Amino acid sequence: MWTHYSAAHSGFAIGFDMESDLFSSAKMEQKLRKVKYLEERVSLTRGPVGPDEILFSKSIDWQYEEEWRWIERGNPDDYAEVVRAKNGDLLFLRQIPAQCIQELILGCRIRPTLAGSLQGLRSTPSYNHLKLFTVELDESRYKLRIIPLPS
Repeated sequence: MWTHYSAAHSGFAIGFDMESDLFSSAKMEQKLRKVKYLEERVSLTRGPVGPDEILFSKSIDWQYEEEWRWIERGNPDDYAEVVRAKNGDLLFLRQIPAQCIQELILGCRIRPTLAGSLQGLRSTPSYNHLKLFTVELDESRYKLRIIPLPS
């Protein structure tokens, strides 16, 4: 997942509190759901398929990710910010309360300036609960080790 989603280990992963009010209500409202991993691709040519089957399905090859997806259709005025992506698409950004963020896992190739900024978050009252980890490549196995960083 680091290669696909975190710019070849140069970014970071966010660990959320899935029991927080924000995520609990999103699950109840069916905005946040587990991805279903399928052997066969969802296909419009084999019969009727709803948007949920398309948006919440993925190849079984990705099952190790244990992915959840948050998809909602709302009024643009309800979002914290609306920005235009490089490809021209609009991105509707939602603010996540600090208490919903439990941990950050820094990639093994993260820039020191970015790592320092993220580590500095713990000195602010809103994020003093934050747990930080770094990723190291195992020396002998094809494996990543997640190492806690001291407070």
